Amino acid sequence: MTEMADEVFNVLLKFKFFNPVVIGHSMGGYVALELLRNMACHVILLHSNFWEDPLEKKKDRNRVIELVKTKSAHFITEAIPALFAEPNKEKCSETIQSLIEKAKKIPPDEIAAATAGMRDRKPAYKLVDRGSVYIIQGDSDPIIPISLMESELSKIAHQPSVITIPNCGHMGMWENQSELIAAINKLLIEEIK
Repeated sequence: MTEMADEVFNVLLKFKFFNPVVIGHSMGGYVALELLRNMACHVILLHSNFWEDPLEKKKDRNRVIELVKTKSAHFITEAIPALFAEPNKEKCSETIQSLIEKAKKIPPDEIAAATAGMRDRKPAYKLVDRGSVYIIQGDSDPIIPISLMESELSKIAHQPSVITIPNCGHMGMWENQSELIAAINKLLIEEIK
């Protein structure tokens, strides 16, 4: 995550973007939080979180790393549909298939490296507590259940704005695009100044 955040940081400096709003989806949220460690910015965690993987999740990530070395296509075919809320899988079937085909072109070692980066990321409770982090999540996110988000948020003194997208899993940009756009606009207009 740190290396990716450094790349984003260098691009922002090159183009003289200061105090940007960074929207990070899933792993992109982890990158955005790393960026926040290095520069002033507002971070919108989109279907992402701010805590480190618990031990069981780290073990799952280790299994993924081993699996993609020999069965990358199988992993991708199983993993991508699992990101969508069950009721949305049929209406998003073409999108799911397109994402699978694109993901199959990613070299397995890159998938393994990204998975290791997610496994090894640092918790960011203190960053969220600063007040420049906002959260958008699906009400049926199979990766980050609302109950888990609420539990982790209870550990933070400064409660960030959280918007929950209805009828949505982990892929709001396809599952409920209009509600997602409305949520982003609400944060940009009413919260982030």
